[in-house]
Amino acid sequence: MPYLSGFCISRVMYILSLLFTLILIAETTGTGVNYKW
Repeated sequence: MPYLSGFCISRVMYILSLLFTLILIAETTGTGVNYKW
């Protein structure tokens, strides 16, 4: 089970980091693109 728990934690951290980067990209470029279009 330690392997599964570590795998789940790493997967959750990976998804959270992806969401964080997506939010940062949307905050920095998304609004500008929306205003341009």
